Parts: sequence; structure tokens; C-alpha cells
Amino acid sequence: MRMRHFLPALLLALVAWPATAGNYEIYGGYYSPDDGVFQEGLTYGVRGSWPVRDAWSVGLSVGRWEDSQSARFGGIQFPGLPPIGGFEVEFEVTLTLVDVSVAKELTPGGWMVYGGPGWAFAEADAEVRGIGIPGGFDVSDSAREDSFTVHLGFGGRFPLGERMYWRPDIRARWFTEGGSSSDLEASIALGWSL
Repeated sequence: MRMRHFLPALLLALVAWPATAGNYEIYGGYYSPDDGVFQEGLTYGVRGSWPVRDAWSVGLSVGRWEDSQSARFGGIQFPGLPPIGGFEVEFEVTLTLVDVSVAKELTPGGWMVYGGPGWAFAEADAEVRGIGIPGGFDVSDSAREDSFTVHLGFGGRFPLGERMYWRPDIRARWFTEGGSSSDLEASIALGWSL
């Protein structure tokens, strides 16, 4: 698991969050990329929000999503024998997402809409191995990209006690790099208020 961008972003979020009145959350959910290549998968992270005035607040979120795929191409396969020729490709991508939000409560302490800018850090690793080829081969490569993002979301906050709450949330995210599609992220957070 690559943590190159996630740990520094998480550390920045924790340092930037003063222990003042606000809401702090850990979340898990489901990420759906809209590019036709990557698979849907689990997402997780931390969030915080601080009241500004009346029903308005600002927030910071640091999250992560990962995808791993493999495929086999070419070669001949006889029953009971190892494959002859061809190659196998393994691909792993991780996405670290840092979002800044401005939120407006639609109902006091309940439903809200929010949106704002962010930044995404993508790390991709690929490895190609020859299968059943005399001498064989093994080639690997890595790529790192980042992109400015914009997100828009809808969520709620529902009490679990005096300071604890749970929060369902769904957001759409657009990237300046890699096309005009929008990714969707649905999550449930466990939060506490200070």
C-alpha cells in the first residue's frame, strides 16, 4: 500500500485542525471512478468542519482510494500444462484526495449541501511479466500525477448521543486532468463535536 501522499496530507490535516469547536469525522465508503478503466472500490479518510456563522461552515477532508487489476494476454494453454508464451500485466493505482469545502446547513444540525476546490494525487505502478517464455522478462514502471479538483456534495448529520453523530454523504468530483467525467463517492462517517 502506497502512503507517499496520504500520510503527509493526513499529517497536514491534523496539524491544521485546532482543538476548537468543530466537528471531526472518520469515514469509510465506496468510490466510483467514471473513466471506464478503473474499478469501484472502498474509500476511507478523515474530515473536519468548523462553523463560520449562522448555518455556514468550512471543512477539510483527506481521503484515499485504491484499485488493483491484473490481466493475462496471449499465449497457448493446454489442459494440465503451464501456459506457453504470453504475458501478465499487474496494475495498481492509489488516489489521495484533499478537499476544502464550504457548507450550508439546510436544516439545523441535519441535512447540508457543500462544495469547493481540492487536489488529487494519483500514483500508478505497472508490472509486465513474460509467461512460459524461455529467458522470461519482467518490466515495471511507475507514474505520479496530480490534478486540481472541484467537488459538490450532499450529506446529513444525525445524533448518536450528546457529542457523537453519524453522517451519510455523497459527493461528485471533477478533475482538471484526465477528461471531463465525474467520480462519485458515497460514505458514512462517525463524528464527534467539540
